[in-house]
Amino acid sequence: MESVKQVNKVSYSDENLIRFVEPVTHGSQRNVVTTRMLYFAAIDAWKQEGDREFTVDHFDVRFYSKKSGLYRHEDGEYKRLFEYVIDARDQIGHRKLVVTIKPRLKNMWYRRNGEFHRWKLPEGRDEATLLYIQSSYMDWDEILELLAKIFKRLDINTAYLGEIREGDSNIITLERHIRVSISVERPVAQTLRSFEFWLRDKPRTKVKAHQDTEEDAYKFYKVTFKDESLLPESLKHLDLAFYIKIYRLKDWESANAPENLRNSFKIEAGVDPKLSDRIPLALEGELRDFLDSLVISILAKTGVQKGNLLEDDHFKPDMRPEKTVRLIDFPTWNEQLGIQIEKIKENEAFGRAIQNDLARAVLKLVTLNGWVDLKKLAQELHYSERRIREVVKMLEEIGLLKRVRTFGASLVQFRNALLEEMVKARIEIAEKELGLGDAIQKVKEKALKRIKRRLTILSRKLLLKRAPKDVRDELAKKFKLRIVAEAETDPENEDIVPVMEFILTKLRDHMNKYLARELEAILESLKHSVSAG
Repeated sequence: MESVKQVNKVSYSDENLIRFVEPVTHGSQRNVVTTRMLYFAAIDAWKQEGDREFTVDHFDVRFYSKKSGLYRHEDGEYKRLFEYVIDARDQIGHRKLVVTIKPRLKNMWYRRNGEFHRWKLPEGRDEATLLYIQSSYMDWDEILELLAKIFKRLDINTAYLGEIREGDSNIITLERHIRVSISVERPVAQTLRSFEFWLRDKPRTKVKAHQDTEEDAYKFYKVTFKDESLLPESLKHLDLAFYIKIYRLKDWESANAPENLRNSFKIEAGVDPKLSDRIPLALEGELRDFLDSLVISILAKTGVQKGNLLEDDHFKPDMRPEKTVRLIDFPTWNEQLGIQIEKIKENEAFGRAIQNDLARAVLKLVTLNGWVDLKKLAQELHYSERRIREVVKMLEEIGLLKRVRTFGASLVQFRNALLEEMVKARIEIAEKELGLGDAIQKVKEKALKRIKRRLTILSRKLLLKRAPKDVRDELAKKFKLRIVAEAETDPENEDIVPVMEFILTKLRDHMNKYLARELEAILESLKHSVSAG
């Protein structure tokens, strides 16, 4: 007898199969190749009545011609070829179907930079008609059914749809989604992020994420990835990229938005056409099953039940059939957090980093800002970039931080949000409960003492050796030769800034150029601190 386990109250079998409400198709694009005769039939249909509009099964249909970028060379002339468009829009919902009928014939030419070049059929391929099909909320069988009815209305032989060359036809993109109540939006978002972190830890997996938030609520979160190990055998020979995202419509908060849109979000999986090979039309079933497994796995790992789903014009959970898919089994947010905590507990270097004021200050600034420019870290803490880089490198080696180079800057951020939350909690315990104190404040105070001490030594050297007598007199009069290093450290920096500015203005020509550069960096750091305060 087959045993059954549970993942967050959702049952699945030992074969990692899970049963849930079937997602619905959102958008899709296909290149479908069929007999060359269909193109000529479209020409004849247009010649009968020209552009026209009519209604088929609650769809408003437009049939019209438009210029293509292709030509036929006949009798020494280049004659432009036309394309024919079927644009069908649902009167009731948001379903639509746009089919562009394109020629794929011998002796075709295209124009570039004012010159004509021969367009070649793919090697070994006969003349054909290409149907570029864009659809919303329609499955492939529904597309074929509607096209057949439109063809009859246009007096085009429907048998041409039976001559589709599956080997030459392909899927560009396909999207599948489920609509879910906002009551579970945050845990679903956490599970999606956990899926992202799990992918990032897998070898040879490419992952990127994009997030758009407002007032701490997710409006859009998208994870794009390439991972052959997740694919069914039939798709593994293709170079494919997929995305899974949660999002709401742009006007979901508006007063006139339907109740179900204001109180729900979508979770959707799809093929990323920019990063993927075209998928043979014959593999649509396998592709659809994989996309459904992505959507259902995120919901199952979160613990979402059928009662958490909401309907719209096209997704009606009470009427949708249930579907069995392969569960993609990855650690949940809490499971990953526990894994990270255990790793950190075993890492003695992390304990030393928390005890170190400078390392803790760097970590704290990154938790406060999400990511920080390495140069800004140095300015904020009044340390040299070289020293901050050493600390960041050490924290990278521990496995906490990573540097991302972009537009000439070196940005510092945590390896993932789980680590960030965990480090934030550990810093708070260390500073408040263990009495280590505010690392940022301690580092700044220590840096100010160091700067004042160096400034005093520099002032003495300049007074005694390098500066002209009139400048030495002015410096002595201005500061009365007080020993800055012995003064009480003041968190305000206004007393140091004018000293630095005076020295650089009056004595730059009398000092080593490397020393001048160092003073300029210190001055910039101090000014930044004053303005920030």
